[in-house]
Amino acid sequence: VICLNGAAARSGQKGDTVIIMSYAQMSPEEIAEHHPKVVFVNEKNKICKVSSYEKHGKLI
Repeated sequence: VICLNGAAARSGQKGDTVIIMSYAQMSPEEIAEHHPKVVFVNEKNKICKVSSYEKHGKLI
């Protein structure tokens, strides 16, 4: 279940595309070993691609 909060809660509609982000507090040692993941889903919310992409900007 995905719940929109704040301004998005009033403007989000069923079927909208959303970006879900998470944050973590890590030590310098943990950061050195951490590899963030980007998960892409299709129209039915099934995983279609998992990437370790870390650049800023449009994901390809």
